[in-house]
Amino acid sequence: MREGHRLLTHPTFGKRSLVGFGLALVTLAAVGVAQYKAIQMLSETDQWVARTNAAMVQLEGTYAGLQRAEAGARGYVSTGREEYLAQYQSGISSMGEHLAAVRNLAVDNPVQRQNLHNLEPLLSRKVEMMRDLINLRRSQGFEAAGQELGKGEGLRLMNETRSFIDAMAAHEKGLLEVRQAASRTRVKEADAEVILGTILALVFLFAAAWLAYRDGRARAHAERRLSQANAYNRSLIEASLDPLVTIAPDGKITDVNSATETVTGRSRQELIGTDFSDNFTDPGKARLGYQQVFREGSVRDYALEIRHHDGRLTPVLYNASIYRDENGEVTGVFAAARDISEQRRAAEAVRRANAYNRSLLEASLDPLVTISPDGKITDVNSATEKVTGHSRGELVGTDFCDYFTDPEKARAGYQQVFREGFVHDYELEIRHRDGRLTPVLYNATVYRDEAEQVIGIFAAARDITQKKRAQQVVEAERQRFNNILESLPAYLVLLTPDYHVPFANRFFRERFGDAQGRRCYEYLFGRTEPCEICETYTVLKTAAPHQWEWTGPDGRNYDIHDFPFTDSDGSPLILEMGIDITERRQAEQEVRKLNESLERRVRERTAELEAANKELEAFTYSVSHDLRAPLRHVDGFSKLLVEEHKAELSPPAQEYLAIVRDSVKQMGVLIDDLLNLGRVGRMELKVEVTGLNSLVQEAVKDLTRANPQRAIDWKIQTLPFLECDPSLMKLVFANLLSNAVKFTRPRDPAVIEVGTSCQDGRSVIFVRDNGVGFSMKYVDKLFGVFQRLHRAEDFEGTGVGLATVQRIIHKHGGHVWAEGELDKGATFCFTLGTRGAP
Repeated sequence: MREGHRLLTHPTFGKRSLVGFGLALVTLAAVGVAQYKAIQMLSETDQWVARTNAAMVQLEGTYAGLQRAEAGARGYVSTGREEYLAQYQSGISSMGEHLAAVRNLAVDNPVQRQNLHNLEPLLSRKVEMMRDLINLRRSQGFEAAGQELGKGEGLRLMNETRSFIDAMAAHEKGLLEVRQAASRTRVKEADAEVILGTILALVFLFAAAWLAYRDGRARAHAERRLSQANAYNRSLIEASLDPLVTIAPDGKITDVNSATETVTGRSRQELIGTDFSDNFTDPGKARLGYQQVFREGSVRDYALEIRHHDGRLTPVLYNASIYRDENGEVTGVFAAARDISEQRRAAEAVRRANAYNRSLLEASLDPLVTISPDGKITDVNSATEKVTGHSRGELVGTDFCDYFTDPEKARAGYQQVFREGFVHDYELEIRHRDGRLTPVLYNATVYRDEAEQVIGIFAAARDITQKKRAQQVVEAERQRFNNILESLPAYLVLLTPDYHVPFANRFFRERFGDAQGRRCYEYLFGRTEPCEICETYTVLKTAAPHQWEWTGPDGRNYDIHDFPFTDSDGSPLILEMGIDITERRQAEQEVRKLNESLERRVRERTAELEAANKELEAFTYSVSHDLRAPLRHVDGFSKLLVEEHKAELSPPAQEYLAIVRDSVKQMGVLIDDLLNLGRVGRMELKVEVTGLNSLVQEAVKDLTRANPQRAIDWKIQTLPFLECDPSLMKLVFANLLSNAVKFTRPRDPAVIEVGTSCQDGRSVIFVRDNGVGFSMKYVDKLFGVFQRLHRAEDFEGTGVGLATVQRIIHKHGGHVWAEGELDKGATFCFTLGTRGAP
């Protein structure tokens, strides 16, 4: 086996024949190169011929384009016809295109580039001359253009241009002849080289063939021996149940076993020769792995993930090492993969179990913690992080007892759990990192492994901050209640069925002495036996409260209230409260005397009021009948004077009559207001559920009709339904809105708003305007009869309207008020004592 490998790998094996073949190939290659160069030169010569011809064609095309443009220009000058200009433009375009082609062909020829440099100004001058000639024909006519044409400058430029183009063509032809002569010489040399090289190649091929025949027989023998060795190695590879692979230094797979075929889903033939890294989910990591083996000699437990042909993934751990030839040279890597799918699944199961356990911890709103036997924290939930102010990373591994105000008590607690298996309601106080304290009750139990060995403690803390506060509140309330009992202006005692007094408050002790632990009949009456008849103990028989009066040993009167009562242990008690009513009895006597006197005075006052009402009714009748009749006379006769004798009256007399008539009207309004005010006081309320919007709309309609020239912006909100007298409420809105119209007279537009708000559960109705307003220091005078805050010359009125509003609102049990500011408007608000309807 080794012999065959040595023979195949011997330094001289097959090399002599290869040298012969190589020399033959080199000779043929040299012949081919010579032939290729000759052909290439001929090709280049052909290219130069084509290029020269193209250059000459383009040069002729350039001159032809110039000629065409000149013919067009001359035709236009001679005839003035526009079609010759199209010929001119076509010639210019053609000349430009051919000239650009010449420029591209001369890019590697300095001489031609210089010729082009000299030719282009000539062409530009010729084109400019033709353009000027055309413009001259257009502007001054044929004669001027003909004179310019006859100067011969154009012909000179054309001849000079022809000379330059002929010189460039001659230069191209000269270059072509030089290149063709060089090409013919090189072809003759190549023919000689081909003949000599062919003879040498035949000699080398014959020698190489003889050497190859001799080496072939030796190779066949060596390959038989090597095949046997490979079959043995293959059987070793296939014996493994794990995927095995050999890798060349370039990363190509050189061999695999059937386990590798199974895990990749590819045949051996498909795998051999491919990149080792192509069969993994992370090719880069796989490549780094085998490169590390070549660099360091081996790798251990290198984690990769093989991708099957159908997409399935197999996690593996690779162990690999290099292997060498007989000369110690590294020839490849031998890699074995161990399938760790089961380990992954087990680890995933453990991870899910841990996640489940973690979710159980986090699901609790209470602080939870697990503690190892040495008192170290092994896990916590977020509630523990919150109550301590430390993160999970900070808590795990630290002493459990370090986070309490009493570390020793905390240590004794978890030691008790390890000793007894659990604790219930173990009270501790957790200290937050910022100093805050949280009282808790811990409930803890041990937990065990599969062998029933205790491995730690699971402890849950219940925050009892609220409970502590509640206890403090209860204690404070108990103390407060006790203080109330002690400060009561009446006595309070508890009595047992056997007449003992377990509790008596201070009032009782101050009046009758300390009775705690003694029987009531002993310290009250100095008796040795219970009283024959005891009102107090009636409640034990009836099981119902009992009230009675008692004159105590101190001679004072007490109103006694007895109640059946049950102690916390279920035993019956009597709660007795005694109120000293001595002063009340005396006061009752005084009250009876005062009541008799008051009733007498009420009867007298009632009689006086009845008389006053009769006088008021008489006054009202007088105002409405006796006063109105003279006013009507004054109004009527003054009107007749104005209408029938106006021309006879002097201006002052007419003014006096106007004043009289205005005063009569004002007096009539005043009488109406006074009658309304009196009528409101006598009217009986006819309350019904009323929609306030309808009342407001009626008042707005009346005021709009009465003031057609005014620009008023009415803003009426949706008002509630209230229980009220609709006729009186209509009068309220009429007065408030007419006031708003009157005091917004200087505004254009006037803005009057009626709306509602809620105050202490009652609807507040308001009327707001942007009028002249008033000063709040006079607000107390607003609702008085005949009270006015503005001059009559500025704003008319009687001073009775707001008094009427106030009387109506008070009659409804409501309240009315006003707010305002000078020159910034006023707001009048009112509430009604009656309930609002939905």
